[in-house]
Amino acid sequence: YAALMLFMSIGISLIPRVYCWRHFKGCRYSFFWDKALFKTLVSYSGWNLFGALAAMVRGQGINILLNMFFGPLVNASRAVAFQVSALINSFMNNFFMAANPQIIKHYSAGNSEGMLNLVFHTARYCYYLVLILSLPVLLGTEVIMRLWLKDPPQHVVVFTRLVILNGLIDSLSLPLMTAAQATGRIKRYQVIVGGMIILNLPVSYLFLKGGAPPESAFVISILISCLCLWQRLALVRRQVPSLSIKSFVFEVLGRVLKVTTLACLAPFAVLFCTGMEGFSDLLVVTFACLVSCVTVIYFAGMNAEERDFVRVLVETKLLRYVRTPFAGS
Repeated sequence: YAALMLFMSIGISLIPRVYCWRHFKGCRYSFFWDKALFKTLVSYSGWNLFGALAAMVRGQGINILLNMFFGPLVNASRAVAFQVSALINSFMNNFFMAANPQIIKHYSAGNSEGMLNLVFHTARYCYYLVLILSLPVLLGTEVIMRLWLKDPPQHVVVFTRLVILNGLIDSLSLPLMTAAQATGRIKRYQVIVGGMIILNLPVSYLFLKGGAPPESAFVISILISCLCLWQRLALVRRQVPSLSIKSFVFEVLGRVLKVTTLACLAPFAVLFCTGMEGFSDLLVVTFACLVSCVTVIYFAGMNAEERDFVRVLVETKLLRYVRTPFAGS
């Protein structure tokens, strides 16, 4: 297994390099010395490394704390929770991968308005995607865990729900992180945001040392993620003065809160009626979540221009599929 993972990593690294070498004449290795450029690159990568270390401290540090205070069984529950979260976040990351270069491209071209417009849209749609995928899991966590693990460990249901809620909050931060990276001035950003992320470790330790339950570490992480989101807004506002925090609050945060509230009404009603006892109930609630989320996002989460775009896109796709069977006749 380890050897296959190694070969996969080597292949993923080599394929784009070979492609670029064959298709772009300027993509060639050459040796040169440019002290100023190297200093800039090392500084940029170094501060990014600090941010990555902060995230690692939050993840692995909390893992160590839970093991210290509660033992390996709680660690196992956390590992299961993060497996579920990672599956949901993979869809979000694939979506965000398409928007990420465009945000940097707009800033590099001096189009701050276009970049901010894309940041706002990407934040909303990343959240919508995670909401569609996570709402059925949030409501049916107990049934899913019983079907998957038969005898799920203690705390795994609550851990999974808290981790997914944290992922929903972090989905709003991804475009702001890219906007900060695009400016190239990331020292202040990484020091402040990375420092706040590292606070997860000492704050969680104090609470757990005082006798708090293991769920408290996840609640602390959610609260700090909310503070980090607000701080990212303030820091990007310093680097891109045209960013309006008020507009972000109303156009992004206000809209996603409204969508979340409305999208939960129908699934909760179905959940109350079914009681969520088995797999068939899970399917019914999942269907209700999908229909409710898509409907609410379309009517309450999009403006008129976005709805027109989606309607034209769907009509075009439907016409193409309707005409395809008759193309060869």
